[in-house]
Amino acid sequence: MNRNLEKLLWLAVVIQAVGLVLDILLRLAAGVVMVQISIPFTMAGLLVCLVAAWRERLTRRSLEEKQDRAAIGDTTTHSLFAMTPEAETPFSAAQQLRQYERFVLPALPFMLAAICGAGAVWLAAIARTPAMLLPDSPPVAGFLAGRAFVVFLLHRVLLAISHRQEGESVRAPAIWLGLTALAACFGAGIVLADSWADTALTGPALLTGSIVAALLATEALLTGVTGFYKSHTARARLRASRLGTLLCDPSVWAHSLAGALDYQFGYRISETALYRTARRLVLPLLVLQLLLLLFSHCLVILEPHEAAVIEVMGRPATDRILQSGYHLVLPPPWHRIRRYPINRIQTLQVGFDHHDDHNHHQDVKLWSEEHHDDEHDFLVAAHGIDRERDLFAPDAAGHVPVTLLSISLNMEVQITNLVHYMTAYRDPAKLLRQSAARLLMLEAGNADVFDLMGPGQQALAERMKRRLEDTVRELNLGLEIRAVNLLGIHPPVAVAGAYEMVIGADEMYEAAILEGNSYRIRRLPAASAEAYEHRQSAAAERDARMTTAAAEAALFVSRADAARIAPLVYPMRTFLDLMEARLPHTTRHLIAAPADADVIEIDFTHKPYDGLLDAAGRLERPDPGN
Repeated sequence: MNRNLEKLLWLAVVIQAVGLVLDILLRLAAGVVMVQISIPFTMAGLLVCLVAAWRERLTRRSLEEKQDRAAIGDTTTHSLFAMTPEAETPFSAAQQLRQYERFVLPALPFMLAAICGAGAVWLAAIARTPAMLLPDSPPVAGFLAGRAFVVFLLHRVLLAISHRQEGESVRAPAIWLGLTALAACFGAGIVLADSWADTALTGPALLTGSIVAALLATEALLTGVTGFYKSHTARARLRASRLGTLLCDPSVWAHSLAGALDYQFGYRISETALYRTARRLVLPLLVLQLLLLLFSHCLVILEPHEAAVIEVMGRPATDRILQSGYHLVLPPPWHRIRRYPINRIQTLQVGFDHHDDHNHHQDVKLWSEEHHDDEHDFLVAAHGIDRERDLFAPDAAGHVPVTLLSISLNMEVQITNLVHYMTAYRDPAKLLRQSAARLLMLEAGNADVFDLMGPGQQALAERMKRRLEDTVRELNLGLEIRAVNLLGIHPPVAVAGAYEMVIGADEMYEAAILEGNSYRIRRLPAASAEAYEHRQSAAAERDARMTTAAAEAALFVSRADAARIAPLVYPMRTFLDLMEARLPHTTRHLIAAPADADVIEIDFTHKPYDGLLDAAGRLERPDPGN
């Protein structure tokens, strides 16, 4: 008879009951989510501890009754119709213990299966309801961790007692206490991860708890069913969950490993000094690793471009901004360090989802190729495609045709006010990207498609920079816009071919118009010059012909006058001038005349005379008598 063991079990009942009440109050009054993961395990542990404590109480009372009967002696009347001494008192502790072991203990696995099964369904339903998965604050993690620590201490005490032969009855409560502590510790870790690392693990954590509870329910149901085929003594034993034992009792792993090694090598390696030394050093090594882990969180090294803010129990200490260098802080959960690159220009992209890819660094890309991953399309007006033809003029209702363009924008920003940057909004960079996307959508809707794809890109970038600066000042983001650059504007890849056909046809049309204008500009001056040349040539020819005709008429008149004055000399002179003109540099001979005629020899090699008439006048006529 061990009263201390009974007291420990009743203490476990009180602790589980208080924990269950606190979990329910926190869930109903404060809306805490993660306390729900420990409720099924707490209820099952409370039931097992209550059953074990009541059994210990009945066992103690039964032993006390035996001791009392032995002390006062046996006064029972023995006869043929007398009953057994223990059965004479219908409400004795021994009879209650037999009834308890006969009905309550065999039904315990089914009750555990019902509790764990209902808890699994309940947790799964909560995990599938996003409206109920609100993140908890860090103080909830402190409550869960403190509760897990208290339950864990009691679990280790009962587990140590269960390793002794007289404490086998407390093994099942010890395992369920360990499961409760494990669930509470797991919930505390999830709360810290959600509040510090900005994760969304509440739903998966509840789903994990649902799966574990379902496995425990299945195991309890199988244990209860197989209990019908066992003896009364075997059914009266309070059996611990094997799955819970694997999760909460590390010694099982050590014994299993030792047995496996002994079987594998053929001798008892578990009894060697090396194995025993390793078993002794496991806990100190784990403690050393934990201390090193805590020290690694205490030493903070900030790069030259970084600054950090200390969060004390989830609240930022804005008056303690750490600059670059080495700093010592308290380990989590007391202090948490949030780093920010305040001395580095950050790049934010709008219009596409940024991924590091070597294809994005190519210098030349066609419209038919994606420039970036997951490019966004913006609605752009198409009213200015051809103002002369007015193909896309607004209709009677004032509607303007639109088209789509993929626009990629690059923003260069820098943190100027760290306190405003970290306290104003949850994610200032995301908010700035969303604001830039909204402004870009407005600017694109008020612009012309060909203006954006041509000379209007620089003006668009300047307008976006001014509007983003105004937005940053209005929202008080603590950022400075250093530059806004347009990475590219092109049609969507799916319709790039159609765009090229339309643009090509329009360019051909414009080229034909420009070619006609250039031909007109080129041919008009040439035609004017040719007309002027023809007019001047005609006038010159007219003047030449008139002058020639007048000269010929005057020559004819003068020749007629000369012929009339000297009818014999003029013909001869004319004939001789013609001969001289037609036969230059030629020796001329006069055919001999009759004997009585004068013979004249003329040497034209040297021209001593100006003409034949001059030579004839200067020659002396020979004497006919000679």
